[in-house]
Order: sequence, then C-alpha cells, then structure tokens
Amino acid sequence: MLDSQIQEIELSIAEARKLVQKRDQLYKLMKNRDFREVIEQGYFIEEAARLVSISADPNLKDKRDEIILQIQSISNYRQYLQTIITLGNMAENEIRDNEEVIDDLTQEGSL
Repeated sequence: MLDSQIQEIELSIAEARKLVQKRDQLYKLMKNRDFREVIEQGYFIEEAARLVSISADPNLKDKRDEIILQIQSISNYRQYLQTIITLGNMAENEIRDNEEVIDDLTQEGSL
C-alpha cells in the first residue's frame, strides 16, 4: 500500500517537473533579445496598437470582426505564456510538497 502511494506521488512529481521545465524554457526564451524585440515589443505592443487603431477606421468597417479576432489572438497568446509560468510555479510548489510527503511516508514505513 505504502509503495503504491509513493509511486503515485513520484509520477505526480515527474509530471510537475515537466511543467517546471517548460516554465524555465519560457523564462530563457523571454530573456532572448530577439524574442523581446519581435514578440514582446513587436507583437504584444506594436501590432496590438496598430490593430486597435485600424479597428476604429470607418473605411475598414467590413474587416472589423477579423481585426477584433486578431486582437484577441494577441491576448490569447499572452495568456498562454502566462499560464505556462503560473502552472510551472504551482508545479514547483507541488514538487516540494510531494517530496515532503514521500519523506513522511518513508519515515512512517520504517517505524
């Protein structure tokens, strides 16, 4: 019984480590100057501002729905990146907690 609990927790830790790794990869990517210029500045800021500006253009009224979808896609992508960070942070805490549980279970099993 104890061994199966530990194995289940170890599987959970392995999955959590994947989320932490993905978060760390994103952090590394976000430190890259090209990523910052192309994605953070160029896409998240400049492209978003351009799309918001043209969405108010009366000459582009027939394209407004498409423009709104493009604005939403920028937001969705940014949320995706933030979700990677959030899940990675949560997973890091989960790893620590689960390792403590394994230590406790191991100590109980050796009594």
